[in-house]
Amino acid sequence: MKKTLLFLLLVTINTYAQTNQNEAIAAYQLAEESYEKGDYKTTLRFLESAKKKLGTSNCKLLYLQIQAETELFKTDKNLYDQLMKTINAFQASPDIKSFNEAKVLEVLKSKMLLEDQHDIEAKKALESQLFDKEFKEINMYGWRLGSNIEELKKEHLDFFKKAQKSSYGNGIEAFIDTESSEVIFAKNNIVYIISHKIFNGPDDINFIKTKTAFNDLLSDLNKKLTMKPKETNTTAAGVTSVSYTWSNEIKSVTISSVFMTDLKVGDVTIVFSDTSF
Repeated sequence: MKKTLLFLLLVTINTYAQTNQNEAIAAYQLAEESYEKGDYKTTLRFLESAKKKLGTSNCKLLYLQIQAETELFKTDKNLYDQLMKTINAFQASPDIKSFNEAKVLEVLKSKMLLEDQHDIEAKKALESQLFDKEFKEINMYGWRLGSNIEELKKEHLDFFKKAQKSSYGNGIEAFIDTESSEVIFAKNNIVYIISHKIFNGPDDINFIKTKTAFNDLLSDLNKKLTMKPKETNTTAAGVTSVSYTWSNEIKSVTISSVFMTDLKVGDVTIVFSDTSF
């Protein structure tokens, strides 16, 4: 009697195990089909089902999971930690030594590239945060980005009395003082670009002063801003144009100069912008 019961129990266990294995295979096949269709979230759902049916995971399941998570990561960088967790699980899987070597190397190379890119982006984020802090401390010649135009009109009465107003649509307006060449751009009444120009007339003394002013300004900004600026330098027909830009893609500072050596004319412009408003 006991032998009969033991036999029936073993048959039941084997049948249950076989059923689970078959369901795991079916779930994996559905995961593969979903991946081919570009439905990566469904791929992950079927892979999770396959793991539960097997009661464990393996390199084959984890490899497909890495592929699906990599595709999702392309549009959602917040999945970095989850993707790295899956890759580490793949590396620690007991069957990795018998798994396809080319695929193992593929995963390892992907991991190295992901880590390298993540380090670059983390460094860039820290640099951007530091730039934000330093940007706020820069002298903007009495102007403030993010200020309401109506408030500034009270502080800069002379400028707004002389300034010509131009509208460009989408709530964008420019206030231009043709005498000082000062320009203020506002969107929906909030200042987001300030352009301040230093100009000297055509004589040797003022030309030298203008070049000195540009060099002094460049030196001052390099001391105040940790970020290295992007330099643009062109010379054509006796006209030399030089510009330096510090930017974190939202806030930026640009200084530019145009020097006409033959005419002894030069001008320097500094532009501040903040597109977060």
